Amino acid sequence: MRRGDSDAGAVAFLTGMGAGLLNHEAGHQLAATFSEDDLRWSGTTWECRADCNAATIASSGFLAESLSSELLLNLPETPRKHPFVAGWLVWNIANPVLYTLHHELAGPHGDLKNFSRREARIMESLLVAHAASTALRWSGTVGEIEPFIFAREDGIAFGVAIKW
Repeated sequence: MRRGDSDAGAVAFLTGMGAGLLNHEAGHQLAATFSEDDLRWSGTTWECRADCNAATIASSGFLAESLSSELLLNLPETPRKHPFVAGWLVWNIANPVLYTLHHELAGPHGDLKNFSRREARIMESLLVAHAASTALRWSGTVGEIEPFIFAREDGIAFGVAIKW
């Protein structure tokens, strides 16, 4: 690989990560617009008035990431190994995992601070599961992913079984 190709690939990768970030933040803004809430932005941090739909707005950033991952992985013409796509998918995999780690290790943080402890744990489980699913499907190393759910007297169990 020539030096110019390597530089162009790095720029495309970083641009893809930036697109992932913008997509996440656009998810917040779109939810706020539809719920008629005004957001105040400071860089990539948003705030809204006390009676806003904070949980909906917070989760919409992650929803935008999940939706874009599904589109990038499932649209037939997507060049999945292109550095731009790779950067976007790396963002969509890393961001929810890093949010979860920070929230668990350092306390309420970012979008997850808008949820109760119980709700945040549920959200973290779903975010990390989707990030892992995205990584496995993108890498092509997973043979089969099979979700499961079953009810018992003391509750419902659900999860994902991954076969190699």
